[in-house]
Amino acid sequence: MSRIAIVCIDDQQIILECLQMQLERYYGDDFILEYANTGVKALAVIDSLYDSGVEHVVVVSDLNLGAIRGDELLNIVHVKYPQAGKILLSGYMPHDLLEKLKKKINLNGFVYKPWDVQELVRVIDSAACDIVSLGQGDISRYADINRTVTLCVGAEYQLQEKVQQVMDQLDNQMVVARDADEAFTCIDDIVADGVRHLVIVADYGLRESDLIIDAQSQFVSVKFVVLNGTDECLVINNQVKGVKLAGVIENSFSHDDIQKVMSDALSDCLVCV
Repeated sequence: MSRIAIVCIDDQQIILECLQMQLERYYGDDFILEYANTGVKALAVIDSLYDSGVEHVVVVSDLNLGAIRGDELLNIVHVKYPQAGKILLSGYMPHDLLEKLKKKINLNGFVYKPWDVQELVRVIDSAACDIVSLGQGDISRYADINRTVTLCVGAEYQLQEKVQQVMDQLDNQMVVARDADEAFTCIDDIVADGVRHLVIVADYGLRESDLIIDAQSQFVSVKFVVLNGTDECLVINNQVKGVKLAGVIENSFSHDDIQKVMSDALSDCLVCV
C-alpha cells in the first residue's frame, strides 16, 4: 500500500523544528514526513518521493521563502504533479492571491501563522482525503486519519446501555469510565492508540470542563454530549470550554433519539468522510 507524504517548507529552521515536533505527534509512522528550508530542496524531495513510488504528497509551504515565493513553488508543483495537495502556511496572505491560487492550482488550504496545530492538522487531513479520493487509492485505506472514539463517563447503567447499543449499531468504539479520574486514564490510552477525534458523553458535575480541556490538547477535534440536562450558565454560544455542545441525551430518550444525537456528534467530529 502506498503511503501519504507531507513535505513542509520554511526558510526558518525554528519553524521547521516546531512543525516536525507537532506533526510527528499526530502522524507518527503513518505518513512520510519531510522538511526543506528552500524551494529548490523541496522540489528535489518531492521528485524523490514520486520517483520512489509514493502516490500521494501534501505540500505545506510558507509564502515568503526568499529566492522563490511559496505560491510560485506550489505552482511549479502543480504543473509537474497536479495530483499533489497544496497548502500555504503564512503570517500574511492577500485575499486576491488566495482566491487566485484556489482557482489556478486547486489550493487545498491556507493556515495563518502563528498557527493552531489542531487547525493545521485538520487542513492537512482534509487535503490528504482530497488527493487520495482523486487518485488511484481508496480513501478507506487511510481511515485512521478519521478514527473517532466515544468516551462515556459516569452514566447511569441503563442509559449507558442505551448509548452502547447505539454505538454498536453505528460501528463506533465506545470506552466507558466510571468517573473523571478513570476518564483521564482512558483519554491517555485512546491517544496512545492513534485516535484523532473524540466524542465525550458525560453528566455535568463530573469535572467535564477539565476533561474537555485535557482532550482539546490531545485530539484534532472534540465534541461533547451531555447526559440528563445542562447547566445553562456553563454553555456559552452552544459551547462548553470552547468545545461544541453536540447534543443532550435524556433518560427518557428512545433508541432513535439517541442514535440521532450520536450520529450528528460523530459526523460533526470528523474532518471528512
